[in-house]
Amino acid sequence: MTTYTRFGTYNAVLPSDGPKTYPFTADFRTIGSFGVDLTNEVTQGFIKFLSGGFFDNSNNANPLTIVVPTTNQKVIIPAKSQAYLPLLFTDTVSLQLTTTVDNQLLVPFFLCNFPITPAIWSVA
Repeated sequence: MTTYTRFGTYNAVLPSDGPKTYPFTADFRTIGSFGVDLTNEVTQGFIKFLSGGFFDNSNNANPLTIVVPTTNQKVIIPAKSQAYLPLLFTDTVSLQLTTTVDNQLLVPFFLCNFPITPAIWSVA
């Protein structure tokens, strides 16, 4: 018998408390990894869940890797691209972004609690 792991996610759920977004800027000028953990925001009731985001990798000459640790989802945004991405968050809302260190690289991104249609496009 095979055992499967199941996670509850919120990708197609409309938030009853209205749409919200959390803006961030990942600073890759001195380190190649940037983490965000919004689990306390959920626990404290500021948001009920997150389901995806917008990622601006347009100033980066390298790919940007996003990992959601609880589900082990891994997404790679190509260099010089932007993306709207649904993400497989559970009640533990955290993610890790990694790329090559660049002394001028700041990557803005916005995490959202409303359904997002996936799209990736080049701006080069």
